[in-house]
Amino acid sequence: MATTADPGTQTTEDLKAIVLAALEDAKANDVRQLDVRRLTDVTDWMVVASGTSTRHVFALADHVGPR
Repeated sequence: MATTADPGTQTTEDLKAIVLAALEDAKANDVRQLDVRRLTDVTDWMVVASGTSTRHVFALADHVGPR
């Protein structure tokens, strides 16, 4: 079940979809989504991706980061 911090905010599933779309748009490699709901209360999902170079990884972070 997706959770929300406050009514009217995006669900974790919505946020995960946004992150995955941004990573795909920036041509991230080896994108993995890890369901950690049973392991921690801090977050529901971890998304891990790699890039082709240090510059590419920094660009991925900038593309996905807060707007």
